[in-house]
Amino acid sequence: MTESESEDRSRHFSEGSFFGVDLANECGLHLTFNDVQTGKWVAIECETKIAKRFEGPPGHVHGGITSTLLDEAMGVCCFRNGHACLSVSMQTFWHEPVPIGGTIRIEANIDRVEASRIHTIGRIILPNGKRAVSASAAYLDRPKVFEKMLDARS
Repeated sequence: MTESESEDRSRHFSEGSFFGVDLANECGLHLTFNDVQTGKWVAIECETKIAKRFEGPPGHVHGGITSTLLDEAMGVCCFRNGHACLSVSMQTFWHEPVPIGGTIRIEANIDRVEASRIHTIGRIILPNGKRAVSASAAYLDRPKVFEKMLDARS
């Protein structure tokens, strides 16, 4: 596969086939991530408002949704850096509640790569600059799994 084909497939998975980023999915989160060049790897960020349908505690985003936001962000970050990967483990910390309807910033970056494991860090930042949620995760680079998925869709 050429580098261009690999990039096309990476973009396909990181922008159009997952719960968080598929704009055509009525139930999805409809996230659009921007690349941020940070040196060795590309980081990603997104500003968004979370709809009321994702409410947990009154007026606030459900904790499972905040974990999903960060898993999607860290996964997209892996793909944008050329890794077709699957989540292996994730640890999430809640620091502040995330209000429904307020603009939040989601950030993710690669911390390190060890063989086929990609270690990432993600954050949800509130409008006042406070960190609301943070997470770290490990992903397993498995491009053949995604090749089969794409071939099956063709």
